Amino acid sequence: MGIELSKSKSFNTTLKGILQIVGGCLFTSVCGVVALLRLLRMMFETAGFSAGEPMLYFLAGCAGGVALITLAVKNFMLVSRAKKLVRLANDRSRGTLDMYKLASGLGCGRKEVVRDIKKLIHREILPTAVLDLQNGALFFEERWEGPRILLKERIKPKPEPEQISTGNQDLDEVLTKGQAYMAQMSELSLRIANQTVLGQIREIMNITGQIFDFIQKNPSQIRQIRQFTGYYLPTTIKLLTDYEEMGRQAFKGENLTDAMQRIENVTEKIKQTFQNELDHLFSDKAMDISVDIDVMEQIMRNEDLGDISKKL
Repeated sequence: MGIELSKSKSFNTTLKGILQIVGGCLFTSVCGVVALLRLLRMMFETAGFSAGEPMLYFLAGCAGGVALITLAVKNFMLVSRAKKLVRLANDRSRGTLDMYKLASGLGCGRKEVVRDIKKLIHREILPTAVLDLQNGALFFEERWEGPRILLKERIKPKPEPEQISTGNQDLDEVLTKGQAYMAQMSELSLRIANQTVLGQIREIMNITGQIFDFIQKNPSQIRQIRQFTGYYLPTTIKLLTDYEEMGRQAFKGENLTDAMQRIENVTEKIKQTFQNELDHLFSDKAMDISVDIDVMEQIMRNEDLGDISKKL
């Protein structure tokens, strides 16, 4: 994959630097001329003049000029560093750069390199660059769907799962597991960039929530979801966890890409399986409803009140 600078953005940055130099020189010159004129005027108009005011003009001009020229130099250095990064990346077959080795190659500190790369990404001078602070790497991915700067994960203590107490020990155990699985899927959905997979996860979470709501209201059917809670859910969590971990890797080889593609393809089947599981739970309820209606119709016929199915 070719790694290139954005010519328009790098040109704009260079042009900005040139204008800053011109502006700095003009500002210094103008302030110097004003200081000189003030000094001459005070010399001819005042017997005991003081050079304090002209000196202030002169110092202000110097300070402003130096500040603008410093900004210009930083812009030139930023474009220069971007060109070096492109050369280093193109020299590597993988196009992936370790931040520590990169800092050593550029002859500066790691913090300075990270700061400059962030600027290059924000200014879109390196439009395909992705800075992975979690793994300390810089890589280039044109079709990257997530943020261009991947921040380090802050380690937070996981909250203890809320204790569920319904008076039914088996039901409490199932609902607690369900709550933990839902929390894991929710956390994964915040870190997965692929919008198609993310949409499937949300649908899977919605169906899973409906299944546990049904079981909470119909605890007698817990046995029907043993395979669902014992295999389908934990396996789904494992696949999604692997997918999220692989998605964070800087270099995606053939094996990793194929594995991610297979997980992307199977999420639709997982969703369909979960839908079938929910529908199966309602099958017994549908049968009970049918029996209730048949019994009611029979009683009404016996009492000569007509067929309820014709009344509805």
